[in-house]
Amino acid sequence: MSIGGLAWSNRMRMTGMSSGLDIDEMVKQMMTAERIPLDRLLQKKQLLQWKQEDLRRIGEKISAFDAGSFALRLSTTFYPHTVSSSNESLLTAKTAAGAGVREGTHTLVVNNLAKGVHMASGSPITKAGGSLATLADQFDLADPHQIIELTITTTGAGGGASVNFSFDPQTDNIYNVVAAINQSALDIQAFYDSTLDRLFINSKKTGAATSICIYHDPSGFLSALKLQCGGSEVTAGTAYSGQNASVVFNGIGLEFQSNQFTLDNVTYTLHGANPQAEVVVQVSHDIDAVIGAIKEFVAEYNQLITEIDNELREKRYYDYPPLTAAQKEEMTEKEIILWEERARSGMLRADPILRQALMDIRQALTDAVAGINSPYNSLASIGISTTSWHDQGRLEVNETRLRQVLESAPEAVETLFTRKGSGSAAGLGYRLDAVLNRVIGTIKSHAGSITSAVDQSYLGRQLKAMEDDIETWESRLVRREEHYYRQFTALESFIASMSAQSSWLAMQFGGNNQ
Repeated sequence: MSIGGLAWSNRMRMTGMSSGLDIDEMVKQMMTAERIPLDRLLQKKQLLQWKQEDLRRIGEKISAFDAGSFALRLSTTFYPHTVSSSNESLLTAKTAAGAGVREGTHTLVVNNLAKGVHMASGSPITKAGGSLATLADQFDLADPHQIIELTITTTGAGGGASVNFSFDPQTDNIYNVVAAINQSALDIQAFYDSTLDRLFINSKKTGAATSICIYHDPSGFLSALKLQCGGSEVTAGTAYSGQNASVVFNGIGLEFQSNQFTLDNVTYTLHGANPQAEVVVQVSHDIDAVIGAIKEFVAEYNQLITEIDNELREKRYYDYPPLTAAQKEEMTEKEIILWEERARSGMLRADPILRQALMDIRQALTDAVAGINSPYNSLASIGISTTSWHDQGRLEVNETRLRQVLESAPEAVETLFTRKGSGSAAGLGYRLDAVLNRVIGTIKSHAGSITSAVDQSYLGRQLKAMEDDIETWESRLVRREEHYYRQFTALESFIASMSAQSSWLAMQFGGNNQ
């Protein structure tokens, strides 16, 4: 079996019954010296594992930071807008972020809302004494045994459909009718309210292009439904249409199929109509949101470089090597925790990979973007400065300066971050992404990844070689331990033999004296 990383034989031991020696204790002491090279190898392996874990942890943080900074490569990040309505009971408005939104003030008058087609029974439809068991039980039909043939045709902005329905009055009921309509391709919704005893049929879409037309056979089924639309009785073969929304936008009359429409990348939603009320909509560049996004990025950046810098500076305690299994057996759990805090401190101190990564990340954000025909070609030019190396080269935001630039030249700030290109000509967002991906790749090449099934990284290969050496050493120590026991066994046998001879001689001499 293996104890503390060492292999031990599992056989019964012979103690020194003849010699009086504590053989197990003597072998244990002899093996302690033999195990010193293996203990050192295990300690080296532990240090390498700690370094690998710490590098992977930093790599994961860099990956998370890269994912979080994705917004810096999007134009929408730099063009959020606020939209206000002077009368939200009539209409509300919103806009997606983007440079295509036209800022300014707009006026709207809502003359009427867009409507769909709404049909409903004008009064209860079940005959006196009737039931919902079947259509024949519920309605007075011309022939309760005749199959009801019903055709419904619909139109809409996206096209139309026509569906033929057949219902058996003796087996089908009103719920079968509702289900058949709802499961069809007519794009309408039907439901029966048993409390009101009425049928409702509504189009799913609004607008003048939307219509419903019902045709039927002479069974009298349509009449029995008592459907009305717009206060008038629904008649067979008549198409009933919806209504467009009618608005006056900046003095121009417009109609829309829906109560939600988009103008100049602003989406308006109508809630009510009042031809006498003018609604004022104000569209403004949301500079506060841009500043908030930039400050959030700066905070995450500062946190990352601080952590990397701390790893590079963390003190290494060489007097605290990893504990061996034997040492841990003599310590309390708290003592082990405190010891290992020191032992694994400074694993990445002055690490060349992290040192280069920190330099590259800082340079990606501090160097100017080449080829921009604008004075705003660097973070410093828009009010984001870098502190001294004593303060880890953190970024600081001069919000007053940043706000001034965003108010006067928002497109320049967008270009600074989102410009596509390579090398020094790439915008800061793309340049940073390229550097971070390169750093992540280097770390994975050196330390591997938790998700990798087979670790072929530099440290992974070193650890595998160490594990092979450890296995060789463990086998060697097992053989060495068995060798010592064989020697002591032989010694015991020799002493036992000598003791037996001595006893025989003593008996012989004793007998002769008698």
